[in-house]
Amino acid sequence: MHLRAALEEAGIDAGPENGAAALPSREARKRAAFDSALDFAMILTDPDGIITDWNPGAEQVLGWSAAQMVGQDAECFFTPEDRACGRIEHEMQLALSVGRASDERWHLRKDGQLFWASGEMMPLYGEENTHLGFVKILRDRTREHLVARATEEAQERYRLAAKATNDAIWDWDFAANHVLWNDALEQAYGHPLATLDTSGDWWIAQIHPDDRTRIYHSIHAVIDGHGTAWTDEYRFRRLDGTYADVLDRGHVIRNNEGKAVRMIGAMLDLSQMQQAENALRKSEERSRAMLETIEAAFAIIQVKFDADDSPVDYRFIEANPAFERQAGVDLRGKWVTEFAPDLERFWFEAYGHVAKTGEPANFENYAKAFERWFEVRAVRVGEPADRQIAVIFSDVT
Repeated sequence: MHLRAALEEAGIDAGPENGAAALPSREARKRAAFDSALDFAMILTDPDGIITDWNPGAEQVLGWSAAQMVGQDAECFFTPEDRACGRIEHEMQLALSVGRASDERWHLRKDGQLFWASGEMMPLYGEENTHLGFVKILRDRTREHLVARATEEAQERYRLAAKATNDAIWDWDFAANHVLWNDALEQAYGHPLATLDTSGDWWIAQIHPDDRTRIYHSIHAVIDGHGTAWTDEYRFRRLDGTYADVLDRGHVIRNNEGKAVRMIGAMLDLSQMQQAENALRKSEERSRAMLETIEAAFAIIQVKFDADDSPVDYRFIEANPAFERQAGVDLRGKWVTEFAPDLERFWFEAYGHVAKTGEPANFENYAKAFERWFEVRAVRVGEPADRQIAVIFSDVT
């Protein structure tokens, strides 16, 4: 808001008076406009900032009546921080030197509440350019200020979130057919943002030809329908011509009529995850093949503890073929007490100690239930809370 426009709207002339004959009618028009401008708080002061007039709009915006405010210092509706730093004196000096002083800041109401005001101050002059005082105009812009600040904060959170993730974040404006991408599109897929075609058509064109039609119909079924959530997997072209396996997820934003206006989503590159899964699977296959061919017996054991945290049983979760040969029985998935209820306490204590402390154990001991001597190597595996150990043992009978 510009002060001069508000003054013209209210019929107030900040310049010197001209033409004494027209003065009465002019003053009447000014007074009527001054009193009827309820959207604007209009305050007149003398050259020292003492209030000389206070319109009904000021009473509506600030809460004080004219009777309460005429004769008071205009700084009373400034915040304590602004009063302490001489804000109103600064505005008056600026208005005198350049013709007006603008501000966008917090002010005080009569009840002590803060409101955000768009304000301007201008000097008032009489005949022969005599300085009569100042006019201060305020308009309550609290709602607009809070909305703008919330929008800025939301945009900042979005910017930080988009910067922190490895996902390619996208924001598709349907009316403009414009897609905004975050930096991950360039970092993960090589497409430079500076020269990017930001249309939705460009994104569709980067999808593998064998996936393109399926994805087009998949996403438009949600956009053109009544849904809000979309998820699908496809192959997305990198700048170098190779394709990344991606998981794409989007959320449709609709207006009050239910029409889709925007869609925000995130594209996750599954390639590295799939490569890691394949490597893990191959590693597990190699390990399993090795365990199945070695002569030593191998097993993963889960130790059971009672309420006093004493080991009372253990179960064979996994075991290789050599284990069955050397133990003489297949115990996979079974608790040892099911087969050997009188098994020596030594075995529970030895395995329980490894499971609880994580300290490896090497020992040789006789198991009467199996009628064999075993040489054993035991180590804890997994999380401590799992109470699991891996054992390698050989029949040394």
